[in-house]
Amino acid sequence: MTGACVATPPLVPAGAPAYVLAADVRTILPRLDLVDLTISDPPYPWFTALQRLEREHGTLGPPETLYPVYTFLAQWFPFVLRRTTRAVWITTHRLYVPFYRALVPARAALGVWPTGVPDVCLLHVGPPLRAAPSPAVRALHRSGQDSPEAFWAALLALTPGTPPGLVFDPFCGTGSGLSAARRAGYRALGCEQDAAVLARLRLAQPAFVIGPAGPSQESDHGSFAA
Repeated sequence: MTGACVATPPLVPAGAPAYVLAADVRTILPRLDLVDLTISDPPYPWFTALQRLEREHGTLGPPETLYPVYTFLAQWFPFVLRRTTRAVWITTHRLYVPFYRALVPARAALGVWPTGVPDVCLLHVGPPLRAAPSPAVRALHRSGQDSPEAFWAALLALTPGTPPGLVFDPFCGTGSGLSAARRAGYRALGCEQDAAVLARLRLAQPAFVIGPAGPSQESDHGSFAA
């Protein structure tokens, strides 16, 4: 899963235990150093279009032919895989599982489990787990809102290895995953570009440091939504 990283100016200020970058994650990934774990509940781009395609044709076809969705995921997911040393945990709708699967290297194992939310799955990329996530753990996931800290804490506990280390959430929302990482003894780095969500994050996690990503923050990738 790991790859060599070119030395770059640090994204996280020295001594910051929990830091959130107010930026589009696709602009900061080229500057991201290695992280121990990645956890996230990414957005569902072009979801309505995928639902309509499945409803009308019964299939989505090869992921590579659905250019907008495949391109969106390709702009960040492979970077995350290369820069994560231990494990990646992702929650997503079942319609997106083939896209993630197409981007996981053949040598890597992809685990997929249902959550307690209909049609939403939990994905794991990494070495064998201490145990598969139980139905009780998976039932903690929430869709359309941040999942509780207990959900992310249970996934961190299942991952081989122990703190300290760095947990990264590229779509951190109001920070429940980062907070779980901090309570487990990890440093935490998140990314969130939505101003309204950042405002809620400041209220939910007053101890977190929120700052800009620096001079590379401007993006020409366009919006996540469509």
